[in-house]
Amino acid sequence: MKALTSSVFEADGLKLNVSIPLAPTKQPVSTTTWKGEYHEDELFVAGIPNSISETEVLQVFTEHGDAEVRMMKNTAIVKYGDKRHAERALNRLHKNFSFPGSTRHIYVRFARKLPNDATSAKFQPKQKLTKVA
Repeated sequence: MKALTSSVFEADGLKLNVSIPLAPTKQPVSTTTWKGEYHEDELFVAGIPNSISETEVLQVFTEHGDAEVRMMKNTAIVKYGDKRHAERALNRLHKNFSFPGSTRHIYVRFARKLPNDATSAKFQPKQKLTKVA
């Protein structure tokens, strides 16, 4: 922790150093640390209750266009054929929709392009290392 140091002189010529601790400066909080790219036609959906099936998720998202769904634990990836459909679903469902029996709204955002994603623009295959005899 940083401190403000100040010198104070007393009447008899002695010097007194006073150290006052400073409050830490608050760093701006980043909402995301992701610096990569996003898919324009794929959505990441979180907050899906365990009781909801893939078919039920598909029914909700096909209202906004043709979609495919891949389910994981409490999350899903929804892929659209058109980025306008993905954008419309994102705008209408993010924090505005909850599945029956759930008290929480779903969280929807564009899916991230991961480094090992072959569709990523920055995809560079690793070079194969060969053993030299």
